[in-house]
Amino acid sequence: MASDSDFVDVLTTFIAIFAEIFLYGIYALLFFVCLWVMLFRNNAPNWKLITPLVTMFIVSTAHFAVALYAIIEAFVQLPSSKDGHIQDSAVIAAYGLYNVLSFIGDGIVIYRYHVICDSGFKIVVLPIMLFLANTSLGIYSTASLAFEQGPFWTTAQHFTLATLCSSLVLNTVCTGLITHRIWASTRIISPAIGSRHAAKCYAVLAIIVESAAIWTISTAVVIGTYVGHAPHAVVISFEINVQIVVRSPLSSKLPASISELDSLRPSASSRH
Repeated sequence: MASDSDFVDVLTTFIAIFAEIFLYGIYALLFFVCLWVMLFRNNAPNWKLITPLVTMFIVSTAHFAVALYAIIEAFVQLPSSKDGHIQDSAVIAAYGLYNVLSFIGDGIVIYRYHVICDSGFKIVVLPIMLFLANTSLGIYSTASLAFEQGPFWTTAQHFTLATLCSSLVLNTVCTGLITHRIWASTRIISPAIGSRHAAKCYAVLAIIVESAAIWTISTAVVIGTYVGHAPHAVVISFEINVQIVVRSPLSSKLPASISELDSLRPSASSRH
């Protein structure tokens, strides 16, 4: 007869997977709409953004498959899973796929920051250094799971927390600078482009802030559950955060048009 702890584990897994299924469905719809816009609404598709977005969708789908396998294992005890080997492998795969998604998303944020600010390579030196450090931490934290008994053992927990925190700092800082750049540029050139076009710029700005805010809150919750040593809360918040991480870069197509507005600045100044 199953114990209460086993029932809680199964219930936690069910809630986490149900949440990921729901969010994955929304993400898949948004992805194909965004992909269609990027491919067929532009004269020249930006493959620098399309390629990582497609890669993220593939990795997210792989994570979704691992999650489905986890719930099957939770309800149907496979003979080969009695020693926990398959379950441990699924956990390692899930964390590894999440780190891959996080790395690609961070790279898109840095690219977006570079395009919007348009100030040369020097402006992204610090974000790239933080990105490389975050990548190293993520690889080590994933590898440490293979040698320890779970994500709450000392080494794995410390490196996982460091990975999450560094990614949070990188995204928050870059998104904040991007937001300021778009807001400041729109204020300067709004007399030249008119209120209608300025409103579109502010709408893009709202999308960026909204996406970043959702991702920031979600990641902060995951960090909080780790710090609070709440295993069941970590499982649920982690699965939810996976499908939020992949959603945020879908707005990367929009800011690209904002950088083109700076070309109007000379015409704006010439009118005075």
